[in-house]
Amino acid sequence: MSRILRQLPECSQRSVIRGCRKYERALIHGDVPRRLDGKVREQFEHFGAAMENMAQVMTMVRQVLCCAGVQPARFMIYYNFALHVARLKKADVGAGRDALVGAAVLRWVARGCERAVLERICVDVFSVNPPATKPGSEPD
Repeated sequence: MSRILRQLPECSQRSVIRGCRKYERALIHGDVPRRLDGKVREQFEHFGAAMENMAQVMTMVRQVLCCAGVQPARFMIYYNFALHVARLKKADVGAGRDALVGAAVLRWVARGCERAVLERICVDVFSVNPPATKPGSEPD
C-alpha cells in the first residue's frame, strides 16, 4: 500500500483498490487498450498512481466544501471544477494558467457556485492563485 493510499479515508481506499482491481481485470481480458511496448505492469502502476492522486484531490476538495458549508447535493459541480483545474495544471500552460483558472472561476460562478469556495479550492488544493477579477466581467 502506497503512502498516499494510507493517508486516504477508508472509503476512498476501498474505492481506489476496487477501481485498480477492475482495471487490472480489464487489462488481462483485453477490454482496454494495452501499451504498444508491452509494459503492461508499468501501465497498471501508472493507472493506480493516478487513481490515488485523484482520490487525494477529491478528499481535499471535500474538506474544503465541508468547511465552507456547501450542501452535499452540490458537491458534484465543485468536483467538476476541481477536475477542470487539475487538467489546466497538468497542461502546464505556464503564465497563462492563472488567467485560465480565473476564467474557469468566472464560468463556474455563472453556473451557480460560490466564488470564495472556488478560489479556496484553487489555493488549498492546487496551489494556484486565480487573478482577482471584477464581479461583472465575463469569461473568455
